Amino acid sequence: MRGLLPHGQEWAGDVLIRRLEPRLELIRAWCQPYQVIADVGAHEGLLARWLALDGHTVWATELTPGGFRELCRGVAGSPVVVRQGNGLAPLLRVPVDVVILAGLGGQTIRAILRRHHEMLSRPVYIVQPVPDALSFHQVVVAEAWTILRADIVRYRGRYYPTWMLAMTPAGQRDDGIDAFIPQEFSQAQEYRGWLERECERRRIALRYHDNARLMDELRRLEDELARIEGN
Repeated sequence: MRGLLPHGQEWAGDVLIRRLEPRLELIRAWCQPYQVIADVGAHEGLLARWLALDGHTVWATELTPGGFRELCRGVAGSPVVVRQGNGLAPLLRVPVDVVILAGLGGQTIRAILRRHHEMLSRPVYIVQPVPDALSFHQVVVAEAWTILRADIVRYRGRYYPTWMLAMTPAGQRDDGIDAFIPQEFSQAQEYRGWLERECERRRIALRYHDNARLMDELRRLEDELARIEGN
């Protein structure tokens, strides 16, 4: 008998481990077909530990000395390989299948992805930027990434748009993608709620600032809401 479990924890085989938040469970599920996973900015390494328990070969990185110490403590006793360094730098010679970039700002993720061409392998990237997914969608379009998967998770009142991306082969860029509205999420269960939240954010901002850009963004978001409600 194992008795009562501490709140928020469960047994994974013989290992007692904290449950993942739904936003990280989505990433875990997307990783299932792949073998070698790298989690960049892995924090305490909880997702990395779960992926290792699932049978993946896992690399986890942190940038700062303090963050790296926390990561090492978090994955102690597991097979997760840890490295300290900036972005993709510790992974350039590692033949990874998937790179996870979650819980980082969109501009930070964009800067990290600029080194993708230096990677030994050609991994896919699972990205979950916070907080402004609309801005990151514009990066996806402008820098010609291919969207393999897209979904939105809602957890504790917050929305987490998430992409799986691959670099688009030369000459195969799709110029028909809307640069502002991320219609790749149109099949996501939480798409409507996320659009409504983005509209409300702009309505609140417009109470204090008469801003033409915000007004145009609100109009386009409301048009998208009308489109999906009409389908």
